[in-house]
Amino acid sequence: MPPMSMMKNAGLRLSRRLLGTALLMSAIAAIIAPRARAQWTVVNLHPVGHPEVFNSYLTGIEGGQQVGYVRVQGAVPVTNHAALWSGTPESFVDLHPDGATISSAVSVSNGKQVGTAYFGSVPRPSLWTGTAASWVDLTPPGSSAGSALGASGTQQVGQVGSHAGRWSSTAGSWIDLNPSAATESTAWDTDGTQQVGYVYLSNGGNGNSRASVWNGTAGSWVDLHPSAAFISRAVAVHNGQQVGWGSYTLTQRAHLWTGTANSLVNLHPPGTGQSRCNGVHNGQQVGMASVIVGPIVIEHAALWSGTAASWVDLHTFLPPQFLVSSEAMDIWHSGPYTYVVGHAYNNTTQRYEAIMWINGPACPADINHDGSVNVNDLLAVITGWGPCPQPPAVCSGDVNNDGQVDVNDLLAVITSWGNC
Repeated sequence: MPPMSMMKNAGLRLSRRLLGTALLMSAIAAIIAPRARAQWTVVNLHPVGHPEVFNSYLTGIEGGQQVGYVRVQGAVPVTNHAALWSGTPESFVDLHPDGATISSAVSVSNGKQVGTAYFGSVPRPSLWTGTAASWVDLTPPGSSAGSALGASGTQQVGQVGSHAGRWSSTAGSWIDLNPSAATESTAWDTDGTQQVGYVYLSNGGNGNSRASVWNGTAGSWVDLHPSAAFISRAVAVHNGQQVGWGSYTLTQRAHLWTGTANSLVNLHPPGTGQSRCNGVHNGQQVGMASVIVGPIVIEHAALWSGTAASWVDLHTFLPPQFLVSSEAMDIWHSGPYTYVVGHAYNNTTQRYEAIMWINGPACPADINHDGSVNVNDLLAVITGWGPCPQPPAVCSGDVNNDGQVDVNDLLAVITSWGNC
């Protein structure tokens, strides 16, 4: 690396050359900068430099990784590809395995991504470690198909055949969680201790799914189904809290449990049409609540802190071009930061785009939004070196928002080194 004095002088010379276009650069920076209101910042992770991607969705987050899938078009028929990000749109990695027809990633933990890849019409429970080539088939010996739906630490959960179960990162580690009273079951998430999902009972239950929680074995199954609901499902779990939804006459309601059916907390916000919970972490829950505007019902990403009254409408923090639809799928906390991932419809680009909401202190040099300014942010500046692309493309390495990734941004990262 050149001496600091040379780097500063280079920055001054370039600043003089850019003086005549300062107003233009300022306008561009205002357009591409993440939108912040109160303490919430919105980061658009729709892939950069991939014109074949026309929709993108986030479904899971842990630490500095986000997963989901993208809708692609090109020489092959339109299909979904499993996807991985590391805090910026430029970090997009296509996880689609060679030979697969459809794939999606739904959860990430401990540097491992899980989801499903179809080969022809056959779904395979899938595990990745950061690249398409790292794909591992978790289908247990003697089985033909399945899906991986959640992960925590070294544990993954999902469904094989018609039975819920869990893995420990290998196909042979499969443990069947299907209760003896059930004809079918699915495990949607795990926190490493508990597993949640739903079952269909062989006797009673009117043939509808019932929200469920396990503690590692089929015999530990607990029925969470609310007595007044037609259908219920638990889809996420963390630290003793289970979340999901129940269907009632003309409405769907977001739900929170703490281990029993009687512990039910109805999170449905007053005045909304429908709601559901998709994720939970450290006592906060995320999902969707539909807002009624005249004759129109609009789905809005939602955040709760354990009660219906705590509802926060995350859609209000989106830029103005996101008018009609958004949903939050997962949540993660790290230090003073709260991260929520999901998607929203952009009326300008006319597509769904992967969105990450961040709540916490301002830290512009934290380019990949992991709560720390470190070598990854330094590499992001080096990778993006040069003039910023024209909007609506983003320019994550432009820390000082001057329309150029240069020595000034490098100095901003070095000066801010450490935890935010």
